[in-house]
Amino acid sequence: MSSPCLETITLDAENLYNLLDLMLMSSEKLHGEQLERLLGLALNLSDEIQQWLRQEYESREK
Repeated sequence: MSSPCLETITLDAENLYNLLDLMLMSSEKLHGEQLERLLGLALNLSDEIQQWLRQEYESREK
């Protein structure tokens, strides 16, 4: 499996920021399954970013 490029990770980070910002602005309107799905999406985006950062860190430590 190849590592995503910097542009992909940058887009993921921007999407995560925008998603969390939207969730914060709409927090009073989000309930139950809607909130769970958005939190799952945020978790997936953050995981991709975290994995990329870990790979970058490890490659620079060599």
